[in-house]
Amino acid sequence: MTTRSWESRVSGLLAGVLRTPWRARLVAIALAALVPTVVGSEELVAANAPAGDYTPGGAGACTECHDQPAVLAILRTPHGVKGDAHTPFAAQGCEACHGPSASHAADEDTPVAVGFGDKFPTEPQNAVCLACHRGGERLLWNGSIHDARGVACASCHNIHNPRQVVLQKDVRPDALVRKDVSAACYSCHPDVRAQTHRISSHPIKEGEVTCNDCHNVHGSTSDHLLAKRNVNETCYQCHAEKRGPFLWEHQPARDDCTTCHTSHGSTQRALLKQRTPWLCQECHSVEFHPSTEYTAAGLPGGAANRNLLLRSCTNCHTEVHGSNHPSGVRFTR
Repeated sequence: MTTRSWESRVSGLLAGVLRTPWRARLVAIALAALVPTVVGSEELVAANAPAGDYTPGGAGACTECHDQPAVLAILRTPHGVKGDAHTPFAAQGCEACHGPSASHAADEDTPVAVGFGDKFPTEPQNAVCLACHRGGERLLWNGSIHDARGVACASCHNIHNPRQVVLQKDVRPDALVRKDVSAACYSCHPDVRAQTHRISSHPIKEGEVTCNDCHNVHGSTSDHLLAKRNVNETCYQCHAEKRGPFLWEHQPARDDCTTCHTSHGSTQRALLKQRTPWLCQECHSVEFHPSTEYTAAGLPGGAANRNLLLRSCTNCHTEVHGSNHPSGVRFTR
C-alpha cells in the first residue's frame, strides 16, 4: 500500500468522525508523516535501495555462504519475520537492508551494496535504518549531535542479535540486559563510565537506570540530548517529590538540579558536587545564622563543630528542596 492510498483510506474513515472532509484529509496527511512505517516494506525498499540487481533466490542464496549462527540469528528477530509484510525480510530478504547485491553473489570479492559497521560509510547505513525507523524518538535524529559526528545506527544496534542490548525506553527487560544497555554509550563516553563507579551514583551498574532513561540518544530539543525539555523535568521523572510547587522554594533547586548535584556520579553523598557546608557556602557564606564561614579547622581533631559533622547544614535544614510548612521559610521543617 502506498502512502497516498493509505492516506485516502484514513481520510475516508476520519471524514465520518470529523464531519468536514478537508479536516479529515489534513489529519490523514499528518498521520502519514508521523507514521511512515505503515507503508509496505516493498515500497520502502524500492524507494531507498541503491541501484543494482537483486540476487536470484533471495535470502536462500545469501545463506549458502553466510550460514554462521551469528548471521542466521536474524531469523529469530522482528526484522526477520518473512510472513509480516512490514518487516525487511518480507520484501527482499537480506538485500532489503544490504541493498541489491547480485554482483556480490556472483563474485565474493565484490562488496555488498550497503555494508554495516565501522569499516563502511555511515550515511548509507543510516539511510537504510531511517527508511523504516523515522518516527517516535528518532524524529530529531537529523542534525542531532550523534548524526553530526557520523555515528552509525549499527554502532549501537545489532539487528542480527535476538537478545538486543540497546532497547527502547518503554521496554523493561530483565536486569542482566539492562546492565549492558549503557555499555554502548561507554564505548564513546569513558569519562561517564568512570563517574558511575564513584561511591555515590545512580544505580546504573545494577541495571535499574540506563543512559536512555535520561537521554534521548537519537535527538532532542534540549542540551545534552536530555529526554525532557530541561534538567529538572528529566530528574522529576523519578524524583517527583522534588517537583513542588512549594510554599517556600529554594531557588537553586527550582532552577537547576545540577546546581548542587552531579548526575553521573560523585565522591560525596547524594550525588552532591562537593561536601556540605562548603557546597552551601557557595551561596550562603556569611548570611543569616550563624554568619560564620566554616573551614576544615572545625573538623574532628581540632575544635569539632556540629555544623560540619554528618549531614552538616542539612542536619537542621532538612527540606532544602522546598517546604510547604507554614514555618518552613528556612527549610527546617
